[in-house]
Amino acid sequence: MVRHSNFRMLIALAIVFGAMLAVAGPTAAESVEKSCRKSATNSAPGVCGTFQVHDDDTGGSQDATCIYATGSHELDKLTLKPPKLFGHYATKTKVAYRLIVRRSSATHEDSAHTVYTSAWQIGKASTSASATGFSTLTYNLPAAGPAGNVYWVAVDFKWWNAAGTAEGYVNISYDFYKGKLGTQSHVYPSNCDPEL
Repeated sequence: MVRHSNFRMLIALAIVFGAMLAVAGPTAAESVEKSCRKSATNSAPGVCGTFQVHDDDTGGSQDATCIYATGSHELDKLTLKPPKLFGHYATKTKVAYRLIVRRSSATHEDSAHTVYTSAWQIGKASTSASATGFSTLTYNLPAAGPAGNVYWVAVDFKWWNAAGTAEGYVNISYDFYKGKLGTQSHVYPSNCDPEL
């Protein structure tokens, strides 16, 4: 009788655990490197709006894309779709974002340093209306190609008040990338590898 009861308990636990996995859905987690603060260099609490990015492990919905050359299969460029960026106030105020590309060193794959920072994309947004007019940002690798280096995408967000004073800053990095070679695409966790 005890064995039968233990078996039922194991079956029940397996069903509950399976249901929990089914409800969990895809993994989605951009990494917030610097949470809301005054600026990139001032860690005092800032005044920030919100943002929405697509950084998950479901096919095709990633904002960060690694594009590979069809002949060599080497990493050729990185693109970033614009985020949805909302302001902190009910009336529209200035908001901005920019692309940051980090690359590993030849000797330390997990050690990243910044190789590119785009110009700010600037718009106006409120708590209920996201900024419009942002465009996809692109980083073209040097002619030498990736040279065995791994690449990562990060984003800076910035918010201003109605008086025009910058008062909020957030930095995130992406955890999932769309790898694209010709018409084929796949989801890659962590980074853009130097070649497929």
